[in-house]
Amino acid sequence: MTMRLAISAALALAACSSLAFDSEAWNAKCADDTEIVRLKAEFEKCLATTNSAADDIELPIEQYEDGRIKSRLKARKAQIFLGSGIVWGEGITVEQYDDKGIVTASLQADSCVVDRKKLTGWAPGSATATAGEVTVSGRGIYFSFKEEFVKITADAEIKVKSVHVDFGRLL
Repeated sequence: MTMRLAISAALALAACSSLAFDSEAWNAKCADDTEIVRLKAEFEKCLATTNSAADDIELPIEQYEDGRIKSRLKARKAQIFLGSGIVWGEGITVEQYDDKGIVTASLQADSCVVDRKKLTGWAPGSATATAGEVTVSGRGIYFSFKEEFVKITADAEIKVKSVHVDFGRLL
């Protein structure tokens, strides 16, 4: 719990802009594991039913209104479950792009599931996520494209190339 709070605080500081930070809302989001529990169950279900995985795939997860790709999953091996919108894969790279097609965030994982309908994912093993100058890694990583949120549940490590925080603006 302390590690999760430390990670949440570090990411919040790194992401702060001129907007006021709502610590209660942030802590509530960090404490809610409902989606993680659901995705863990989906991962296990996928492992039990994966029978026709494809090799070396690229799959759009999310698109801009004009059809350009906003996020994409690349996998060494993957299976798509069309009914649920779940994608299971191994050797995963997930990338998020800005409106000019430039990668703004990425996640590499040994294996994971992505819910294309809810725009969330779960990587139970080792994973690394990078956004700007912040890199987080660990085991058991939940991520949300919609909320631009990452939560690490074990062995967390944060690396920040450079952070310039005006503590006066945070008070």
